[in-house]
Amino acid sequence: MANQKTIILFTALFILISFSFLAFWEKKQSIINNGWFLYFDDIQTSSADFTVENYTDKENFEWELYLDDKFIKRETLQVLKNNSKNVIIDEQSELKSIKIKVFHSKELKEIYKNFE
Repeated sequence: MANQKTIILFTALFILISFSFLAFWEKKQSIINNGWFLYFDDIQTSSADFTVENYTDKENFEWELYLDDKFIKRETLQVLKNNSKNVIIDEQSELKSIKIKVFHSKELKEIYKNFE
């Protein structure tokens, strides 16, 4: 009987320590350091509106819009650290493709939609 209680106690202690370690490790990995993200606001429609999330110390971004592989415009964007900024694109028509290029320091990210 005492042997069973010991096994149950050690098993419960092991599970508690394991869960604590996994929770700590997951929290440590979920902290976003020095990265930025780019995505369309609505991937189901032909909307070209997009969002930039910034977790870096540098706040300045440049972006380019291509509709049907034709360059439309280039603009700058300022996104403070730990913030996001939505960009509304007014150029909407019957499109075959939308491509957004965003430049940040020496890094480039692209997102695109094809409608064919």
